[in-house]
Amino acid sequence: MPRGRRRTGGVRWADLRGDRRGASSVQYIVVAGAIALAVVGAWRLFGQSLAGMVTREGHDVATLTPECLYCDRSHTAGEGTATALPAAAETAANGGRASPSSSGPSGGPPPAARPSAPPWIGGVLKIMCPKDKAFLRQLKNNGVQITAYDRIYFDDPYYDGHTWTTKRFEAGGTTENKKINMIRSPNAADNAATIYHEGVHTGQPRGMAWREKEYEAYTKEEAWAISHGLPAHDPSFRAVDASGRPIPNTAAIHAFVDKEYPGVTSTPSAGGPPEQIVGEDASGQTIVERPDGTRYTRPPKAGDSYPADDAVREPPGGLPVDMSTLQCP
Repeated sequence: MPRGRRRTGGVRWADLRGDRRGASSVQYIVVAGAIALAVVGAWRLFGQSLAGMVTREGHDVATLTPECLYCDRSHTAGEGTATALPAAAETAANGGRASPSSSGPSGGPPPAARPSAPPWIGGVLKIMCPKDKAFLRQLKNNGVQITAYDRIYFDDPYYDGHTWTTKRFEAGGTTENKKINMIRSPNAADNAATIYHEGVHTGQPRGMAWREKEYEAYTKEEAWAISHGLPAHDPSFRAVDASGRPIPNTAAIHAFVDKEYPGVTSTPSAGGPPEQIVGEDASGQTIVERPDGTRYTRPPKAGDSYPADDAVREPPGGLPVDMSTLQCP
């Protein structure tokens, strides 16, 4: 009979049939039975241990809920418990991103993220905060809109002594009702001063004379600059009081406005309160408005000027300012 494949372990049954020492078949049967009982007992003990391990691990896997995927697991009395990871560990477990929060500190909605301010607005806030916190809040609450430009200029009609021509006025800002256009300067102090000056204009009465509006805005701007330790708008704008403290020089401010602003102040030849040049007629005569609103014409004088209706020149691409970013912390 061909030899079959040799076993590599266990009892060799061929040896049990031919013992060289002449032992009886009964003895062989007893020995074989004992070995069989030992193998069965060992198998039952191993099987029970393996079944317990499978059952326990199965329980652990069953209690691993999605909310606990990144928990530090510990066991007490055979029960599965979960301890949340510290924030840093949770962030690492989420691939470097913190888990989103669905509520604020007190269980309410999450706090709205504060919009980030562009660098030039950040420079303004460094100067204006915290002193001007209420002022900036009032601008926002009043619906004031600010748009920044690189340049704003006016081409105002101007009489040079011989003919009507134009004279360019380079502006730092303009205000119409609640809309402010301003120059975005590389100097943060200039930007802050412009916002303050034009902000003053937004709160002035509509019927206030133009010169009076500028007198007030420049005087308040100068007082503001003094309180912030900033230089004067113009060296002549600064004076000192009896105690030596710096104060706005109102006389110099008025003279500046009268000279630089087109037609804002015209002195009547017969004397009296100042008047304002408002235009020219078809024959080239200067149109002058009295304080009571009535008008008359006279021959033009060198230096006569008035603001043209289409004087404002704004380049394209103005940058609207998010007023939520122009706020003190």
